Amino acid sequence: MVLPYILNRQIDVIDEEVYIPDDYYEYAYDFENNELLTRDGKHYYVYGNEALKIWIYKAVRSDRFRYSAYSSRFGTEIFSLIGEVISEKLKKEEIKRYIIETVMVNPYIQSIEKIELKSKKSVMIADVYITSKFDNEVVNVECDIPI
Repeated sequence: MVLPYILNRQIDVIDEEVYIPDDYYEYAYDFENNELLTRDGKHYYVYGNEALKIWIYKAVRSDRFRYSAYSSRFGTEIFSLIGEVISEKLKKEEIKRYIIETVMVNPYIQSIEKIELKSKKSVMIADVYITSKFDNEVVNVECDIPI
């Protein structure tokens, strides 16, 4: 789970991989307002591909090695590109590479189908299309990266 400090279930850590008993789940998340969703005043879980979307969104937007709450395998190094004087084409290729490195850490992700990048003012918008181990459906996650 992305939010380990509010996890109330038993987890096992084996070789830096977290195995959660039962189904894969995350707290429901509002991507537009960047906050947890509530139902009747309480946070609630989403499962499977919806949980995977939240994990991808948070992983791509989290600076790797910055937060001690996360393992060293969680997050991205995209933010190291801030201030780099490189061409837009090279920057997009590096961002794609960092996203692949970030996303493929999750054992529930089977493959990355494609990554589309669009520049919008001071934000890079990444559309990440993946297939998961839950089903063969292609899942799209839109991540806005402030770079």
